[in-house]
Amino acid sequence: DDENENGLAYDPSPAVSDEEESTDENEGPNERESIRRSVDERELQFTSSDGTHWTKVDIKSVSDRGRVAARNIIRQRPGATRFILNRVDNEDIFVELFGHDNIVRILDFTRVEARQQGNDEFEISENDLFAFFGLCIIRGVLQGKNEPLSSFWSQEFGINVFKDTMSRYRFKDIKRYIRFDDKTTRSERRGINKFAAIQELWESAMKRCGNAFFPGQHTTVDEQLFPCKCRCPFLQYIRTKPDKFGIKFWFICDVDKKYVLNAVPYTGKDEQRDPRVSVPESVVMILTEPYGNSGISVTTDNFFTSFSLAKNLSQRNITLLGTIRQNRREIPKEAAQCLASKHIPVHSSAFFKSGNQMLAAYKAKTTKTVLVLSTEHKSAKIDKDDPKKKPEIITKYNNKVLSTDEESQAGKVITFVEAESQSEMNALNAFRFVAALAFKTYVIGESLQGVSVDYALPKNYESVPSIVDSAVKPLRRMRYSHFGCNVVHEDIAYALGVDTHKEKMTFKHKVEDEGGK
Repeated sequence: DDENENGLAYDPSPAVSDEEESTDENEGPNERESIRRSVDERELQFTSSDGTHWTKVDIKSVSDRGRVAARNIIRQRPGATRFILNRVDNEDIFVELFGHDNIVRILDFTRVEARQQGNDEFEISENDLFAFFGLCIIRGVLQGKNEPLSSFWSQEFGINVFKDTMSRYRFKDIKRYIRFDDKTTRSERRGINKFAAIQELWESAMKRCGNAFFPGQHTTVDEQLFPCKCRCPFLQYIRTKPDKFGIKFWFICDVDKKYVLNAVPYTGKDEQRDPRVSVPESVVMILTEPYGNSGISVTTDNFFTSFSLAKNLSQRNITLLGTIRQNRREIPKEAAQCLASKHIPVHSSAFFKSGNQMLAAYKAKTTKTVLVLSTEHKSAKIDKDDPKKKPEIITKYNNKVLSTDEESQAGKVITFVEAESQSEMNALNAFRFVAALAFKTYVIGESLQGVSVDYALPKNYESVPSIVDSAVKPLRRMRYSHFGCNVVHEDIAYALGVDTHKEKMTFKHKVEDEGGK
């Protein structure tokens, strides 16, 4: 019954000559045990399609005892560096981070652009440029990117800091003429680099940001989409991002302090990239270049993580921790499918090792297995305090991964209340009708006029139609809509004497101008 393909029986015991057997009879069982272990080890070894060898690791077979590996020792104090600490009391701290040479270049290029457009009288100073930058930052903090620029200088609804800093026409003039590079050589440079209009300034600013802060042990690399719908040859559309259209940047950030250490734009195919190196691997190697032998650990998602990336980062004494796709050529099928059977319970784990790389497989759901690759961990350990029995590698990944979308969504706070009972659901369904009666009661009690309108906004429209440029200021606006629905009911209160029909038509035209109806 125990025959191989050639019809020969397989005897797991070693072939021993009579002379060897008579030498020491007590070694027979030990030798057989050694052979059995070698057979078991062969059964636990796997080879991926690209030839990478992996060994299945017993959870109890490896220990983390001992000193911290040299590559994980942080050799510099994390936080602000002397470059910035020596300048904390300097009023021109912005200039130190941005670079005074960059300020001078912007001023020169802006003056040249004004002359080329025929405005010989235009002049700009450093204080004017700083004031312009400050107003742009304040406008962003106020979430005013979709508000008309004139509304910030409105006599009735404007913001004092805008009106007190500079006139609206002065702001528009600076915005029209400001340039960040030599426009006469831009076309030549753009043939090599699509980001040429701001490349030199960007690299200089990023270098100074990196010099001002040294990261802690944990960093993360991810992408972020800056919302933009302008005419740009490398504009991206990413359906899964909060803002669908924009310019994509690759970031490396400190996980604990949320500090941006470096960032590079994605402008399409890079002709200078080695074709043997993938785009994700090339991006991570560029972003981590200043931090070789620093002891940091990089956390990535499955878009970036690969066996080759982990190996190259290890040569810089940088460890990698990240999820990895199951269809990677370096992942053996046995590791990807080891927990796929329906007979294996949920929250089961398996571990594999190849050199200094540890691969953890975790069955999160019946039909979902998560793979995490790490060069930071040496052992296969389960988090005993976790009811889901997650591997320590996955627990650490969940704690140390930082999505840059969190940064882009800062300030956008939305509160959700879940209806947990039938009575709460009934109250939720009746809310709109109750609110309509409450609005009528409100306008009568306050001696006001009320206007109620229903309109539909375009798909993916994320802002509120503005009426701040109307001749009459509404006293109150209340908007209601179903969650995820762009059909809106809005109640608007006006003072007595206001032509509400005219204001309603004005609002109607505003909605139509935004693409709604």
